[in-house]
Order: sequence, then C-alpha cells, then structure tokens
Amino acid sequence: MKDDDSIFGASPEGLERFMFEAWQQPEPDQQDQPTIAAQMLLEQPGGRIDRYKLLSILGEGGMGIVYLAEQERPVKRQVALKVIKPGMDSKLVLARFEAEQQALALMEHPHVARVHDAGLTPSGRPYFVMEHVKGIPITGYCDKHRLTVEERLRLFLHVCEAVQYAHQKGIIHRDLKPSNILVTIEDEQAAPKVIDFGVARAISQPLTERTFYTEQGQLIGTPEYMSPEQADLSNQDIDTRTDVYSLGVVLYELIAGVLPFDPQKLREHGIDGARKVICEEDPQTPSTKLSRTSIGESTNSARRRRTNPRQLQRRLQGDLDWITLKAMEKDRTRRYASAGELAADVQHHLNNEPVTAGRPSLTYKARKFVRRNRALVSGLAAVLAVLLAGIIVSLAFAVRAERARHEATVIAEFLHEDVFETFDGWDRGGRQITIKEFLDAASQKVPGKFGDMPLQEASIRKTLGALYLKVNAFDEAESHLRRSLEIFTGEVGAEDPRTVEVVDQLGQMYWHRWQYLEAEKYLSEALPGKRRLLGNDHPETLKTMGWLGWACYGNGRAKKAEELLTEAYTTAQRTLGDKDRITVECMFYYGCALVLRGRYGEAERVMSSALKLSQGVLSPAHPFVAYPTALLGRLYSREGRYKEAEELLSNALATSREAWGENSGGTFHNVAALAENYARQGLIDEAEKLMLDPLGDGKGSDGSETQVSIQNLTYLGLFYLWQKNYKDAEHWASKALKASLESNGEDQPITFLCRMALGMVYREQGRYDEAETQFTKILPISESYITEESVHIANIMHQLAALYQQQGKYSEAEKLHLGVLKIRRNLLVENHPYTLGTIRGLIALYTAWGKPQEARKWFSELKTAYANQSAAHQYTRARGTVNYDPATEAYTVAAPPLIPWEMEKEFDFSYPEPTSEMWHVCDDVQLSYKKLQGDGSITAKIESIDPVHYGTQAGMMIRNTLDPTSPHASVVVTPLGNVNFQYRVIELGATHSTQNAINSVELPHWVRLTRKGDLFTAQHSMDGVNWQTVQDDSSDRASSIEISMDDTVHIGLAVTSGNPTNSAQVRITHVTVTGLVTPDGPFAQSNGIDLLEVSSTTSR
Repeated sequence: MKDDDSIFGASPEGLERFMFEAWQQPEPDQQDQPTIAAQMLLEQPGGRIDRYKLLSILGEGGMGIVYLAEQERPVKRQVALKVIKPGMDSKLVLARFEAEQQALALMEHPHVARVHDAGLTPSGRPYFVMEHVKGIPITGYCDKHRLTVEERLRLFLHVCEAVQYAHQKGIIHRDLKPSNILVTIEDEQAAPKVIDFGVARAISQPLTERTFYTEQGQLIGTPEYMSPEQADLSNQDIDTRTDVYSLGVVLYELIAGVLPFDPQKLREHGIDGARKVICEEDPQTPSTKLSRTSIGESTNSARRRRTNPRQLQRRLQGDLDWITLKAMEKDRTRRYASAGELAADVQHHLNNEPVTAGRPSLTYKARKFVRRNRALVSGLAAVLAVLLAGIIVSLAFAVRAERARHEATVIAEFLHEDVFETFDGWDRGGRQITIKEFLDAASQKVPGKFGDMPLQEASIRKTLGALYLKVNAFDEAESHLRRSLEIFTGEVGAEDPRTVEVVDQLGQMYWHRWQYLEAEKYLSEALPGKRRLLGNDHPETLKTMGWLGWACYGNGRAKKAEELLTEAYTTAQRTLGDKDRITVECMFYYGCALVLRGRYGEAERVMSSALKLSQGVLSPAHPFVAYPTALLGRLYSREGRYKEAEELLSNALATSREAWGENSGGTFHNVAALAENYARQGLIDEAEKLMLDPLGDGKGSDGSETQVSIQNLTYLGLFYLWQKNYKDAEHWASKALKASLESNGEDQPITFLCRMALGMVYREQGRYDEAETQFTKILPISESYITEESVHIANIMHQLAALYQQQGKYSEAEKLHLGVLKIRRNLLVENHPYTLGTIRGLIALYTAWGKPQEARKWFSELKTAYANQSAAHQYTRARGTVNYDPATEAYTVAAPPLIPWEMEKEFDFSYPEPTSEMWHVCDDVQLSYKKLQGDGSITAKIESIDPVHYGTQAGMMIRNTLDPTSPHASVVVTPLGNVNFQYRVIELGATHSTQNAINSVELPHWVRLTRKGDLFTAQHSMDGVNWQTVQDDSSDRASSIEISMDDTVHIGLAVTSGNPTNSAQVRITHVTVTGLVTPDGPFAQSNGIDLLEVSSTTSR
C-alpha cells in the first residue's frame, strides 16, 4: 500500500467513520507502570495492527493506550499509535474522536505533532498514528538544562506560534499543559512540539458535551491549567482565549517554578471545590507566589534558573507578573485576544519595549463590582478601559498636571461614591442589568450633583458620552457630549483643550453613526485645535486627521480624503516608524483613499504592506488586521483572483465576527465583500445565503433597523436587481429606504444610497416616473449638503442621466453626463473605468439623439484612452483560439481575459452603476465566424462553460461587420443559468438585452439565432426539439428585433470571458447553419473584436 493510499491519505473525507480520542502523553509517574486496563488490552507489544508492529506501551491516556510502533511500509519509521480502550464505544465518545481526528488532519506546523494515518483494529476499535515525539515536557526540559528566564521565554514563544497556528485553523486545544508540550532536539536546537489535541474541537462545531467532565465522570482537561469558562458547567461558549489562559499558567510555571493554584487544594474538595477556585479565586502574581513558598522550594526554583531567590523574585516583578496575570484573567475579554498577542507582549519584554499588560489602576471598588456582576463583566472591561482613557486624555492635551489630577479625582469619586458603592447591578426583579442600563443609572445621578462645579459636570458627561459611544448607544452619547460641549464652550471657550476634545468625540460619534456630513463638520473643527495644541506630528493629531479623512471618504470626497490620509500616513511613518499601531492604521486608511480614487495597483501594494505590518505590530489574530485583509481581498476579487480573494475575505469575516459580533459594521462589510466575490464567480446561492444570514437579528433593542442592517437591506436590493429579480429587489430597497428615513432623515449619504437603489429598481422595470421621483429627491438635497465635488453626487447624477436617456430627454441627459464626466475626471485617476463608462454613456446618448458626429467624437476619445492605457500599462491583448475536433464535431473556443479598463461592468455593491448594457456601445468578444448571405440561422448545443466570471457568455452571433461598434444580434448562455438575447440596432448605439431568470436553465443547453430579412429572433431549448423564445417576464422587451444590416453578414460562435485576468473556455457541439454560408467546412476563422485591435486567429 502506498503512503497516500492509506485510509488517511487517500480519502480524508472517509475519516468521518474513524473516531478516536487524542493521543495524550503519559504523565511522568505513568510511564513505567501500565494500568490493569492496559494489561487487559487485546493488542499487546509484539502484535501488529495493519502495517504497524507494536513495540511497547508508551503510556495510557484518559480514554486510550499509546503504543510505540514501527511502520513497515511504504517507509520504515517509528510512530506513536493510539488505540481506544475497550468499553468506551458510546456514540458520544466516538463523536468526540471524530471531531478530534478531523481537527488533527488540518495541522501542518513545525511545532505541532503531525498525524500520519488512521484506521480500525481487527476488533473494530479506532486507532490513529502520529509522529513519535522523542522529547520531555517543557518544564522538565527547562529545569534539566537549567535554562534562564530569558531562555525559557524564547522557548515559550515557539509554543505560542504553534497554538496561534491551530487557532487560525479553527482548532482549540483545551488541554494545554507541560506534558502536552514536549521539547525535542532538531538541528541541535531545542524544538517544542504541542501534542495531544485530545479535547480539541473545531470552532465552528457546536459543543455537545459538558466541558469539565463527561457523563461517565471522566475529567476532560487538567484543572491546574483549566480556564474559568471551561470549568463552568453552564458555559459551553469556549473559544481560543481558553488556550490563552492555559498558556498563561504554563508561563507562570515556567518562570516561577510553582503553579498559581495549589494542586492539592484543587482536588481535595472534588469538582465543585476545584471549580470554585478556578472561577472565583484570583491568583497571586508569580513573584508574590514565589516569595511565599518554602526556602527550599524557592531556592530550587532559582537554582534551576541559574539565579538566587531574591534575584528571581525581582526578575519576575513588573512585566512578567502582569503579562502572566493578563493571560489568566477570569474575564476572557480582558485577556490577550490571541496566543499571538501574548507572544507579542513577551517579545516586547525581551526587547526592553513597553508591554500592553500592566498593573490594574482602577479602584478596588470597581474591580469588586465587576466580580459581583458577572453578566456585566465583558462589557465593563471595555467600558472601564474607555473611562481610563477619559481620565488621562487631558494630559495628552498638555493641560496642567494639577487640573488633570483634579478632574481624575472628581470622576473617581463620582464612580466610587455614587455608582459602584450604591449600585449593585441588579434590578428590582432580580435581573442583572445590561451595560447600557448601568450607564443609564450612572447618568441619572448627574443632574444636580455638581451644583456650582460646571466643569466637573462637563468632564463627567464627556466620559459618559465616550462610554455610551463604546456600547453604540448613540442618542445617549450625543446628549452627554453636546451638553458637555455647551458647558466647556461657555466656561472656558472654544479653544480650550477640553472643548477641542469633546468636539473630536462628537465627530467620532457621528462617524460611527454613518452620519458622515456631521462627522466631517465636527472633525474639521477639532483638527485645527489639535494642530495648535499638540502640533502636526502628535499621535492624537494624526488620529483626528485619520477620522476626518474617513469622513471625507464616506462623503465621497475622494481628493480631500486622499490629501488628509496621505498626510496622516507619511507623518506617522516619519515620526513613529513602521512598527507603530498608528502608522499601520494610517497606512490602511491611505490605501482606502487610493481605492476611492481608482489607484488600484498602488492601493494593492500599500494594503499588502499594511497587512504584513499589522500582523507583526499587533498580531495575526488582532481585530484590526481584518481591515487590510478584507480590502486586499476586494482588490484581488476585482482582478479576478477569486480563490485568493476568498481566502482573505473568509479570514477577515471570521476575525470580525469573533471580535465585533454579527451586527457590526466591520462584519457587515466583510459579508458584503465575500458575497461580491461569490457573485462575480456566478455562485449566486452562496452569495445570497451570505447576504440573508445577518438579517435574522439585525435590529436594535427597540426593534428598529440598525445602520448596519439598513445598508445590508440596500445591498440586498442591489443584489436582486443585478439578477433581474425585480420583486425582491423592490422589497428590500423599499424597506431600506423606509428604515433610513426613520433613523437618519432625508439628508444623509446612507439615505441617498437607499433612494438611489430604489430608483434603479424602478428604472430597470420601465417605471420611469417613479424612478425620477427618487432621483430628483436626492440630488438637490445632496448638493446643498455636500458643496464640494463628490463621487456620491456623480453617482446620483449618473443614474438620473441614464433615466433621462431612456425617457428620450436627451438635453437633460447631456447636461448631467457632462457634469458627471467633469467630477469623475477631477476626483478619480485618469481613465478610471467609471470615467470611461461615462464616455460610453455620451456615445450612446448622441447615437440615440441622432447626432452621429458627436458620437464619433466621443468614440475617438474613448479609443485614445484605451490606447493610452494600453501603452501606460504595457498591456498586450491575449489572443483567443478556436479548435475543432472532427471526431466529435465539437468546437473548443477560448476567449481572452476582459480588457482591464472595461471593469465598469463589474458587480460592486459600493459603486452601483446603471446596467452595463446602457453604456455597452462597443464589444469585447471572441467570434469564430463565416459569411452569411441573405436569410439563415445558426443552431448549437452549449455543452460547458468555464465559469471564470458571472459575465462569461457563450452562444451564437450575427453581426454586420467585425468593427466593435457594429450592429449585431446574439443569443448566449451564462454560468448564472440564464439565456440572454442581446442586440445593438445601430452603430455606436447602446446594447440592449432580453433574458430569462437566473438559474432557469442548466447546461448542456441549445440556442438558435435566426435572421429573416431585418428581423432577428432568439430561441433556446433543453433538448434541441422543443424550442421557445427568450423572454423576460418582468419587462416588455421582445425576443425578436428589427436591425438593418447588409445582405452579407458575419455569423458564428461567440464567447466572452468577463474575467480581467483569466481566459474562458467553452465547448460547443451540434453546430448547424442554414442559408447561403461560406466557406464550407468547420468555422476556421476566429477574431478578437475589441477596442484595441481586431486580431485574427485560424482554427486548429
């Protein structure tokens, strides 16, 4: 049997039938004495299981026996083989083994033990085979070799790398301890390996058993290293931070030589006693714990670290004490968010750099309040962090130290005496309150509390406003911040640092509310104050600059956004260096501005750097890393690199869901980006499911739609519009507009987007009056609020221009088109795809208006732009091919990738354009053709289409000439499962189409195109016998059209790729033509018809 023919290698999916428990390294006192259960096993040393000879028993785990075995073929090596014990065959246990095996199959890392094979013993019990690690537990190795604290920390970093890798694969260990971290020697270097994923579970799988012990009373995990949430029987929500806790305990033991909790105490009162210690008792710091051990024990610990007890205690004080306790926080929201973050802080310590962990500086009362109200702990951790920032921020604004101390004292006394001391966190019905209710209770104590101390009231309100903002309670935040601003302005003036700070916070609040106009207003006021008080280079100034740039971005002011974000990024890079968080954030913001301007190549380079730096500066699992990950994924998707894009976008979505929840703005945008990527590939069901999933609980606490859900509703409307599903498109777009009007009013960009989406739905159905009502409501309001040029205004004007053009209001359409062109040329990069799309609109307009000279003028400009782009990018158009197989009478036609600057046809939620056919005045198609004189038809069976893009098309075409602007008619099939009848009735005119619903046909499918005089008709069939016309049930577009063409035309097979980087290949059979067609034989001539050139290829 070959190695990859094993059960494990040949069919990974088949492993679902092999269920087993993890390999658990025996504890030191177990290694020499197998248990009675082991002695009763059917498998004994000297026997064999399949191709493995059992040599000896390494030890016994909780539910299985580990053998040292020798693999005999195809390679000879020693392995560890684990067999499940007899009497353990319950379905529950087997399910645990199944989950574990699937998890292990994902692992491939130098510091994780590898799994090789799996199968069933002759007695039918599962077994698996994994790498035999010839090592000893990490604590034993470090003590044996008397490693210093520094050397132990460096070894520990490798362990964190392994655990972080597992977490990125969706795997939680849940039983990390020294005996599951073995150190071996590789290349003369100590190499730790994490073994025994005995209680691992994929994150995406529901937990179906208790996390502390099985129903059979067996302990899962080791209590000394077990996290509080793992020990809590009522908590099945176990995530990666459980392993961070265990790593903290391992680190504690590595550096101090003692455990945080006495093992004897953990066990002497049974499971309940152990749970009480783990969940409720705070561990001492490692240095304190060491100081309270016996003289002999502390001396031994120090000696094993090549120091003495006093020096070791001093060595642990400070950074290492607080790093360890932060990893072991009872409240997991206050722990390191990932193993990577823990490793980063250890590395900071080794580099003599500041660490993120530190001595808790909140009052003892606040800490005890949190302990009394565990349902509030998660939220309060974030709230109190903001409180600290509110207390110390005055120092950052260069306020005199005395004033800052006084303000901090007032706030602390207010919380101590009026909140934490008198408020126990329960309502009268015995229900624990929410964080917002906690803040509401604190807010009720403010009026009348401060009397003749208005500045203290303003400070308290400023802090409460920031706290409300943290829990997305925007109305309450706005109320406190506005009152604080009113007091500060009246008492100390607009230029006082505290006033500037409140103005800045108001701007941030409006930004989070997606009210970008107000955000820009307040942040524009705050930025000059920060420049004056702190200087242009101060981190606080750079933060405000970034927020303001983002607000301009949200308002569509691309050029202003780029100016601000460029300044913020270059200043941060110059003053703070690349390895500072602010620099990384500013780099990301700058990349966003480049995208808005259409500088995609440069944006991709910047975003790649931002992603790499953020992973290094913050950690790969840090929530912020989701931002550059997602944007880079969107750029890849736009380039047609769908698989790479999907990996990045899926990672970003998983990170944002874990960090912010389902209903956050960051999660929503990642959902939309991944849905776009699916849609571009024609994976409609996947895209739709992803878009619909967040709607289940997307409402606010009062039942209203949140800002996130409003945008999601809008995007759903656009998604269904793109599919020509007008009923669902109108439903979601109408719902979004109603919700936005109720929540935001008429004058917000998000309401503009909602109205624009609904207007597009009406226009596509021919309901022009209703569409005009929507568009004309937006434009005057948006122009009055956004006084400078904005891509949003250009988008609205573009939609209205399309409507007027369809209504025959050519003069009004012309004015709007020229206005859009001016804005886009000013705000976007030269020859941006959307600018070229506007030029196409002008060509179609003048053609329909009967002004061919004007149409030709703009077409000449369009050709020049294409030529300039081609020269600037050194772009060479690939050639298509056509191959004919006489044996099967089948054609294989390959169309080259779409010209990159044709991308205004892309599916993009955030930049909705009129349907591409409105501006499709010239073609990009591979045509394999003959000449047809007079009447005739072409029929074929489309066997397969390479689905490189939703816009990939394959079918039949009749066209007057080979010029890309020629009149033509075609009937094509797409990967979306629909048939499309496309036609251009006049040279340089717009292309129109009639198509049936998406997913209404399957391949193979028959199509036919018939010419009878000037009448062209499209038909399709499932079997080539029963034919029907192509009909769009939701519009009055015809399946036949009159087009004036010459007597002799070109007829043949037409294929379009639609993908900007990949060619599309299709297979077509049963091709028949009627009429006077020349030459005889198969279609041998193939031309690429596009704006760059007409390239000819001969069939092979």
